[in-house]
Amino acid sequence: MIRDYSYTGGKSGVKKDYQVKNFNNPYFHPEKKSLTKHFNTKLYLQILLALFLLYVIIYSDLFKITAVGVTGTDLIDQNEIRAMTEKELSGCKLFLFPKRNMIFFNKNKLEQEIGGRYALNKLEIKKSWHRLDINLEEKVAYLIATNNQTSYFVDMTGTIIKELSPQEMIDYSPRFPKLVLTQEIKIGDQPISGRFVNYVLELDKDLKIHNIKVKDYQSGGVDQVFMNTEAGWQAKFSINTNIKFSLENLYFFLDKKLKGKTFQYIDLRIGDHVYVFPEQGI
Repeated sequence: MIRDYSYTGGKSGVKKDYQVKNFNNPYFHPEKKSLTKHFNTKLYLQILLALFLLYVIIYSDLFKITAVGVTGTDLIDQNEIRAMTEKELSGCKLFLFPKRNMIFFNKNKLEQEIGGRYALNKLEIKKSWHRLDINLEEKVAYLIATNNQTSYFVDMTGTIIKELSPQEMIDYSPRFPKLVLTQEIKIGDQPISGRFVNYVLELDKDLKIHNIKVKDYQSGGVDQVFMNTEAGWQAKFSINTNIKFSLENLYFFLDKKLKGKTFQYIDLRIGDHVYVFPEQGI
């Protein structure tokens, strides 16, 4: 016999209902979840502020370099320095960060560019508000050296210090003795010694006093100086021989023995033993 226990034990005989029932109360409205409760307004504003500040720092004119000052130049053209600087300031790093921005400007790279092109005693690059100040001290030039392709300034030690443009060569040639070299040279090379430079300067000064028009000088070796004249003849000197003594011999021969004669060169490298080619019967 199967019994049904869903009825209460009382006399009413009401059957129990265990099924879940949903009841809607028309007078009760449950609170709706607000979307704004999960939106962090403060964080959003912080992100916007950070992006704005980042834009201002990187792309606005606040840190932009707008002026370049150059001081201390003598033979070096200031416009050349400015052009090199403007080239370094153009473009962007990683296609994103402008090089003209003071924060991203590469000072060391510009120093290497300028120092690699010119021989300087001093180079200072200072950043100030919207401005770069470049202060340099040139090595003093004493000679112009040329290898028939390019011309350079040479300092007192015999070191190549600056490449000359064709126009600069025209402008400075009358002011400096010209030395013709056969080997390839570049800035920083030392093709001649300081003794050689000093000898040529002293020689050139005295020759001008005696109205001898010099075309150029050549190095005949470590201690040999060859002087070529516009008249076409050559004089050979040695820096190991007293320059005053050699010049006295030169002037004597030109005035007393070679006046009005044609010759190829006069050799003054061995004291009183002066040799003229071709021999003039002297």
